[in-house]
Amino acid sequence: MPKAVTVFDRENQFRSEGFYVFDKQKKILMCKYCNCRIEWARKDTCAKHCEGAGHKKFKEEAKEKGQSVKRQASLQETYQSSKMARVEKNYFVMATCKAFLEANIPIEKVDNLSLRSWMSEYIPGAGDLPSADMMRKTYIPQVREEEEAFMRQKVKDQQVSILCDETTDRKGQCVFLVLIKILECSDSSKLYVGGQRFYPMLMLLNVVGQ
Repeated sequence: MPKAVTVFDRENQFRSEGFYVFDKQKKILMCKYCNCRIEWARKDTCAKHCEGAGHKKFKEEAKEKGQSVKRQASLQETYQSSKMARVEKNYFVMATCKAFLEANIPIEKVDNLSLRSWMSEYIPGAGDLPSADMMRKTYIPQVREEEEAFMRQKVKDQQVSILCDETTDRKGQCVFLVLIKILECSDSSKLYVGGQRFYPMLMLLNVVGQ
């Protein structure tokens, strides 16, 4: 049986990227450059964070200043600060965005009064969720940035095939997709979206007619 990976193993693996164990009992891993919580269970998730433009920017700024980034002293002190509250909120909103997108749930559903009331009652922190419009403008671009960095990392130095496909979005517009598949001797090979372009249905009909 393979040895189970612990939060301390992830700290050692990504120590050069500023990862450190913030709370031993609750097994919370933090990035000192981005001052945010890291989902450490999967190594790919940690690597995806390190490949993000934001992380690289903060890490480079810290090096240029030649200053060590201050680590938070204790869980109790940090939770009393507004800074940590913002970090926790950002982490929760980002996780919610990812969950909705991966489950193909329209983001505007967070504005539904019944759903928001239920989440506020049964999910801690759900009352802090911003509006759907704010999530689209602020948080979804961050999710996209992380996913694009993750995709670039996965296909780097790999043999790939480029596939094209078409589908429709929720508005009925035609979407042209560029799909990237890693060529590997495995039954679990994965497909990544390399690009997309939207075409109104009228435009597509005109092209077909020609």
